[in-house]
Amino acid sequence: FLVFIFFVKYWKNKIIKFLFIFIAVSYVLWEPVCFLKIKYYIAAFPALAIIVAWAIDQYEKEKFVYTILLLFFLFLNFCNFLYMLPFCQAIYRPLGIITGSIEREEFLSKSHAAYPHPAYSGYKFINENLPHTAKVLIFGEARCYYIKRNFISWAVQNLNPLFEILKNSNSPQEIYENMRKQRITHILVNAPEAYRTVDFYISAREWKILENFWKKHLKLIFAQNNNFVYELVDQTESPSQNIIKFIYQRKKTDTAKEQMKKANFKAAIKHLDELVKNAVSYTHLTLPTN
Repeated sequence: FLVFIFFVKYWKNKIIKFLFIFIAVSYVLWEPVCFLKIKYYIAAFPALAIIVAWAIDQYEKEKFVYTILLLFFLFLNFCNFLYMLPFCQAIYRPLGIITGSIEREEFLSKSHAAYPHPAYSGYKFINENLPHTAKVLIFGEARCYYIKRNFISWAVQNLNPLFEILKNSNSPQEIYENMRKQRITHILVNAPEAYRTVDFYISAREWKILENFWKKHLKLIFAQNNNFVYELVDQTESPSQNIIKFIYQRKKTDTAKEQMKKANFKAAIKHLDELVKNAVSYTHLTLPTN
């Protein structure tokens, strides 16, 4: 659409120049850092829309050109609507929500192609059962719109807050104390999303500390749809299995299997070697599916 800008006589408008600079800077920062994922460039879209609208408006006095441009943009929008309609229905199935055949909570709790493994059931439990003073450390989930309590989360490309606390602690007690200093009261783990997105960058020593912390200071209070909510306690009477260790095991073993299927034995051995090196023995744990 920006091609129309170059046909505009009055391109020296200061606001338009500023918007051009904003778009250019956004692109320079977006292209190498965000791997050309369009969702990370969305902040520039309003500026693009303003520039295009302004460019078309410059032709208002030239009725024929102005009408052609408006009709052209209406046609493009209509084509885009026709293109996106089956795409949205196949991936999001919004018609079920619009017609009322699917309840809101059912829709938000189920995995969709473009919204995999939601944490909504965990958020719902937190919103309905935890005090307003609660603060939740979220592991393996970056989509936090529906949680109504204070929280700490992360984006996939960023450092993981749980691992950063672990790296700054020398014992399970220190992890507990560091979390208390940040006023963290609970931990939510979205297991399948963590499997899909988390990069496990901790050492064998840190795995051992995390394992002991999990057994001593976390109490499982909710498990549904592969969402787990733990309460941070001084000393638990019923030790919980370390779900994060299980996720790591599954991810490494599944990756090794895939590499073996491709006859890439060197890569498969590398993943299995990491399990041995980090002293993470295989633990059988069945994730709830209800």
